[in-house]
Amino acid sequence: MSFLLSTIFSFSIGIAAIFGGVRLSKIDPAYYPFLFLVWTSLANEIVSFAVIHSGYSNAVNTNLFLLLQAFLITLQFRNWDLFKRQKMLFPLILIGLLLLWIWESFWYSSLLLFNSYFIIVRSFLIILMSISMINKLIASERASLLKNARFLICFTMLTFFSVSVLVEIFWLYGLNKSSLFRIRVYNILAYINLFCNLTYALAMLWIPMRLRYILLF
Repeated sequence: MSFLLSTIFSFSIGIAAIFGGVRLSKIDPAYYPFLFLVWTSLANEIVSFAVIHSGYSNAVNTNLFLLLQAFLITLQFRNWDLFKRQKMLFPLILIGLLLLWIWESFWYSSLLLFNSYFIIVRSFLIILMSISMINKLIASERASLLKNARFLICFTMLTFFSVSVLVEIFWLYGLNKSSLFRIRVYNILAYINLFCNLTYALAMLWIPMRLRYILLF
């Protein structure tokens, strides 16, 4: 796959970002963390492209984005009442992720290198949260889940972060030494990234509208 095509696939998140911007005044505020996640994802892609094009590593901005991404996704699940019965779990997850990120960025490794352990742990957490939410939706929803923004977002996260954790484990254990293996993995990731970005765009269209309250006098 050419660098140009891979870049186009990465910037496909812009479609969801545009849809979100157009529908901003209409969508349910409970979905704002997801909206901010899409916008910051696009911003990170732009910064990464500029930094790499200048001949530098995008590790610093990516590590910062990964922390923000984990926080926004966890906040989104809280807005969906995933932690309704275990309210202390929400702050514990955020604190644990922050401490892990600080430990790996400034003590175990460096902010100038990609945080493999943080990527693996946050991916596992997001996978578990996505599965829990999907199970709740399957048990409670009667309408088509393919038109349910919450289901589409969770399914996409489950897909993306499952692949992400597998690839990071491959990298961590040195399975990326073969150039042919790396090329094939990058190609697979590019297509999965495109699929996920387009599904996010579809989900953005199915986000419920904000409730309108009628005042009675």
